[in-house]
Amino acid sequence: MKPRPIPRCPQHPDARAEEPCFSCARPLCAACWRFDVDGKPACAHCVAHLHDRSAAAFPLAFLGGTGTLLAALTLRFRDVPDALSVAAGVGLLLVVTTGFLYRRGLQVASWRKIEQRPAAEGRPHGEALGAYRSAAHTSRLREIVPPVSGELSTLVVLLSLALPVAIAPGLLRVPAWIAVDATLGIWWAVFALVFATLLYRGSRVAEDGPSLADARPTEGDDTRPRRKRSPLLDGCGDLGGGCSGDFGGAAVGEGCGGGIVGLLGILAALAALVLLAWLLAEFVLPLLFTAAYYLVSRGLRRVANDTHDCQGDLLRSLGWAVAWATLYTLPLALVVVFAQGIVAAAR
Repeated sequence: MKPRPIPRCPQHPDARAEEPCFSCARPLCAACWRFDVDGKPACAHCVAHLHDRSAAAFPLAFLGGTGTLLAALTLRFRDVPDALSVAAGVGLLLVVTTGFLYRRGLQVASWRKIEQRPAAEGRPHGEALGAYRSAAHTSRLREIVPPVSGELSTLVVLLSLALPVAIAPGLLRVPAWIAVDATLGIWWAVFALVFATLLYRGSRVAEDGPSLADARPTEGDDTRPRRKRSPLLDGCGDLGGGCSGDFGGAAVGEGCGGGIVGLLGILAALAALVLLAWLLAEFVLPLLFTAAYYLVSRGLRRVANDTHDCQGDLLRSLGWAVAWATLYTLPLALVVVFAQGIVAAAR
């Protein structure tokens, strides 16, 4: 069995690679390994994306995508009674969720520990530490396309996927199965176009966005709602002052006992509604959107950071892009076909 060849640095072909970048997975020689991010090797381009990361990009993309879908559904069901009231409540919930995502984005950005390494630090080997420095530097360099921002690329793809979901069932008066098939076709075309562009340009995708762990509240946050005494109960004091303190016989029933029961029922219903809205805004919606972001981001990095040498080769790029797009949309298409078969058989 032949030994595996030693990986080479793509920017300095005569230098052996030390470690891959944790973000774009590009091999780094001792000179290119300039930073450590949370104790992991990183290249200068990916560190620049981390510095340029905006905490508002992810929340605004969430608000834009979900707001577009909500507006399309509101137009579709505008004749339904109380549709505008429900849409207003959902819109308020989306705004609150956007605030939670922005606050969490500020906290996550402060967690990154970026350290600059000393020049040419690494495990010593002669060919990596001195070979390319002995010749003209320009003759040893290859054209390296800097990695693109994973956060920005993923958010653009997510919005491109959310737009047909909003338009097809919300604005077009077509049967549901046609809208679903058209949406899947548009998704396949979006994936194929994005994959082909990344592969042809040779652009890798940096890992500079949030992860699934960022969707949950941080350990320093007190996520439990604080109990506050309702001023509505002050009318009855401590449940004894306004009711003469006599809990025997019919004194409570004739006093404010019946009112207290009704008031407690209303407060319980309001508390349950507030708790449900808080859970949706703090946990469910951020987790769902972050999970969708994670899946799309992982797919982009898996395709763009491959080793098939598609840079500059249009046919090879299109072939691999079509294959990967089909692989990602085929499971959804099978589920849709299966569901349509069940519905047709039930009729």
